[in-house]
Amino acid sequence: MLPLERVQSLCFRVSTRAAVLALVAFGVAACGRGGPATGAAPGAAMAMPVEVTTLTPKPVDQVTEFVATIKSRHSTTIQPQVEGYITKIDVKSGDRVSPGTVLFEIDAASQQAAVAALESLRAALNEACFLGLFAFEGHYALYPPGAFYRRHRDRFRDDDARVLSCVLYLNQGWSAADGGALRLYVSESAPIEILPLGGTLVCFLAADYEHEVLPARRERLALTGWFKRRS
Repeated sequence: MLPLERVQSLCFRVSTRAAVLALVAFGVAACGRGGPATGAAPGAAMAMPVEVTTLTPKPVDQVTEFVATIKSRHSTTIQPQVEGYITKIDVKSGDRVSPGTVLFEIDAASQQAAVAALESLRAALNEACFLGLFAFEGHYALYPPGAFYRRHRDRFRDDDARVLSCVLYLNQGWSAADGGALRLYVSESAPIEILPLGGTLVCFLAADYEHEVLPARRERLALTGWFKRRS
């Protein structure tokens, strides 16, 4: 018979060994439930599902935005032959035009004022000089640089309707260096020269005085015409 202390010590060692074996068995069972499928090599990674897509060529829509200013390769500077305020523009950018197309309209107030002044002049000349002036024939003229007139008279040989020649100059900032003077032969030995200064009005008898216009170095603008009598 073993002593009581010996029996208790032996039982404790047996119980402790059994507990350790039970824990080892539990760990092996747990690993077996979460491990790889049957037949997998020890330590192999678990398979993961993968989605497979077959690539096919397709068009790719590409949109690009640019901010820019489009300018034409060729341009033309347009200048009216009269001055005034523009009241209406009849074309827009990109329109195709042909010779004679109306591009814009100018307020005619200043031109109407000039015509009214000429009418007052006609009435005053008839009253003072008994010239019998009946109508005015005139036009706006824009002469390019270098333009000139040779010596001549304004009355035609077979038509005496033109009585009084008139020139109203419309040039701003004109100087003697710009040229373009009107040379009026009031006598052969002493002709006079009149610069085309803006606001200058020159009148002379169309049948009596020869005149010429000297070349100018810049554009020259004038209202030119004749007071006429009944033919």
